[in-house]
Amino acid sequence: MELTAFTIDARTMKTEFDKLGIEFKEFPDVGPSTGEIKIKKHDTALAIYQGILKRVHERIGEDKCLFDAYLHKQIAICFWYLSDLNGAKQHIKKHIKLTKTFSQGQVLDLAEAYEMLGQIYYDMGNYQKATAKFNKQLMFCVEKWGEEYYELAKVYEKIGMSYYYDDLKTNAIEYLEKANDTYPLSLGIDKAAERRCLAATARLNLAKDAKPDAIQSYNSVLEIFIAQKLCRQETAKIHQELGNIYRSEGKYQDGLEQFTKAKTD
Repeated sequence: MELTAFTIDARTMKTEFDKLGIEFKEFPDVGPSTGEIKIKKHDTALAIYQGILKRVHERIGEDKCLFDAYLHKQIAICFWYLSDLNGAKQHIKKHIKLTKTFSQGQVLDLAEAYEMLGQIYYDMGNYQKATAKFNKQLMFCVEKWGEEYYELAKVYEKIGMSYYYDDLKTNAIEYLEKANDTYPLSLGIDKAAERRCLAATARLNLAKDAKPDAIQSYNSVLEIFIAQKLCRQETAKIHQELGNIYRSEGKYQDGLEQFTKAKTD
């Protein structure tokens, strides 16, 4: 999963601040802190956002406006990149609650938030909760785009892998086949379409227990990820999944090599 800094809607925030008698210029460090996330200085960004949140609470109280929701999401992103899953979970849940309270029509924001919460549970190994949150994401995505939109492939794939690791293979195959059917719609639109199609094929082969085909597909995906220097978390996930296949096949040295790369690449 690749996260980006949430873009603040200046007009929405100004409206919120006007209601509370606050001028937006009281928080000049919002922009620079978002920049720190973009250049991957997540510890620096986290400290700035925590400081802003404290000042907001001192100024107007806790849980009083949509700006609070924005700050909790940014803090959750920082915690996630710093591998503090409990911290990320606490703040993204707060973000979801406040967004539902103070905002109308933030469908895509809620979809992104449920994706993040699902990924947190997935990384914690709680695949049942991960599936539930990814299904929430799917609900909001369908509400926004309908059922034929190519972006839904990513959600189908997440649901499928959650089912797979929850040992619900039939459900996993159903959703991974949906992902495989939907990803080609993004070819020529999304520059990442080729690698995503390959990854979905690898995971479908895995769910069908076609491990030699899965290994071949996973290695093809890794070649692209490494050549293009893509998101470290995504690359590590591919190494981890490939390592699990090698281990299940009794190829322990190959598995160990992949697990080591998952930690160091």
